[in-house]
Amino acid sequence: MSLPHDGLKSCSVGLCASTAILILLTLVLQLRIAAPAAADASEGWLAYETGNYTLAMANLQPIAEQGDAMAQYFVGVMLKNGLGVTADPQAAIQWLLRSARQGLGDAQAVLGLMYMEGTGVARDYGEAFRWTQAAAEQGNGGAMTNLGIMYLQGEIVAADAPQGIGWLERAAEDGVAQAQYSLGVVYLNGIGLESDSMTALVWLVIAAANGDDQALELRDLVSATLPSEQQHEARQKAREWMELQKLNQMG
Repeated sequence: MSLPHDGLKSCSVGLCASTAILILLTLVLQLRIAAPAAADASEGWLAYETGNYTLAMANLQPIAEQGDAMAQYFVGVMLKNGLGVTADPQAAIQWLLRSARQGLGDAQAVLGLMYMEGTGVARDYGEAFRWTQAAAEQGNGGAMTNLGIMYLQGEIVAADAPQGIGWLERAAEDGVAQAQYSLGVVYLNGIGLESDSMTALVWLVIAAANGDDQALELRDLVSATLPSEQQHEARQKAREWMELQKLNQMG
């Protein structure tokens, strides 16, 4: 999900399912942080990492059946995306639910997206919000971004701009480029706060540096509207923010 922009002058917070895949990719990448501890699971994890999804499924499904939440999550992701098996979103939902009910934030985040999109299950915005919120409260960057956008959009849950911006800021601090881009749009268009093109440019520079293509395009458009002094100041602030983030990660 993302906050779309239309040039520089208008921006609606009408979003959610159409671009949810961007956040899903973030969630799948976050899998690389942790893997099931059992020996067979480690072999399954290595197979997953190297793209041997058939072997990964063969190793992880028995462990998932024994109740391992992380293995259940991997099985669900592979079933959802057709990795090593025929895609089966309905079966994926069942595995992800088992994992999410054990409290695994990654599974909760993906469930939120699947309920949002109606993938493998009837579309249910209430469940989408519930699982997204649960994952966000555990610090899942993609879920924090989605939850922030839900609060800004005000369709799934009552609009609450301060809370929405707060969640986007937490996700941005966590390094989620989509959240950084969304903050740029928020500041540019004055969504829930006073419009501030220079602060918008700071976030767009950061998001573009983190690989967000939308931010790259909008960064250049916004930059062209500002005096050179403000452009320089915004880019300097962005560099300082990114350097501080690197130091924090090292420390």
